[in-house]
Amino acid sequence: MAGFLDSLAELTVVGSYSRLGFARRQPGFDPGDLDVDLCGRTIVVTGATSGLGLGTARRLASLGATVVLVGRSADKLAAAADDIAKQVKDARVQTERADLASLDDNRALADRLLQAHPAIAAVVHNAGLLTDQRQRTVDGHERTFATHVLSPYLLSHRLRAGLRRGAPSRLVWVSSGGMYSQHLDLRRCQALEGRYDGVEAYAQQKRAQVILSELFAERFTDDGVTSNAMHPGWVDTPGVVTGLPAFHRLMKPWLRDVDAGADTIVWLAASPTVQHDTGAFWLDRQRRRTEVVPGTRHSRADKEALWDLCARHTGEG
Repeated sequence: MAGFLDSLAELTVVGSYSRLGFARRQPGFDPGDLDVDLCGRTIVVTGATSGLGLGTARRLASLGATVVLVGRSADKLAAAADDIAKQVKDARVQTERADLASLDDNRALADRLLQAHPAIAAVVHNAGLLTDQRQRTVDGHERTFATHVLSPYLLSHRLRAGLRRGAPSRLVWVSSGGMYSQHLDLRRCQALEGRYDGVEAYAQQKRAQVILSELFAERFTDDGVTSNAMHPGWVDTPGVVTGLPAFHRLMKPWLRDVDAGADTIVWLAASPTVQHDTGAFWLDRQRRRTEVVPGTRHSRADKEALWDLCARHTGEG
């Protein structure tokens, strides 16, 4: 019966993605799932200066992990590290500044991370943005495509040796429920041609992240690395305020707080319960289907075409 009711709530969307969905499911969480000591384990969190990234980093630090915050602004990184230090006793927090829309910045970041942290327990691919105007990067890519798709693909490859040394280790991809509306179209995902629709580009790229997570799960399994994607539901974050102001105004009373949105990210990065789960898509600590809307099913060829595109653009894989 519980499974039936959850499936019904999932179909309503509002009853699943809002704070109501989390409040209904949270009592069923096993508190022992996150009764862990991550002392000696290093976890990298991108987009960690606010919102879900900061909430995730704070919780992981409270579990004893050495957390590396990655962001574009040195000032915001310093403020985030200070915030965690004030709230978490003896927090182990380090910062790394990088513009993840730049391929060279990603490569340099990976080199620095491996030098400072030879063994990495998890990488949380959380960095993201939603814009209403097309912006090109120094490499010629559309900025959100570079940040959401090329960066996590490149970092995952570049950090593979560290993840192997930290095994059992994990990749966690923070996607969005908006990806359900999209069948991946590589032209629209790259968003370099035609009329620019930032919301569509975002949803396309979040669909791409889910597919990449599945492919990394296959390719990294022999290294002892799992790869899982999730979506946090509708969360009240600075990104939603600036990227979807009308949605935020309408739905604010029903949005989840950051801790609720970050819960499954932390669970996937740290809990022994999911140590061997890989290639799945999650919401509120439960596996979810990735293709629900008619016309959004992907063939193996579709998925491999995305991998090949990323490989050509990054020179990895």
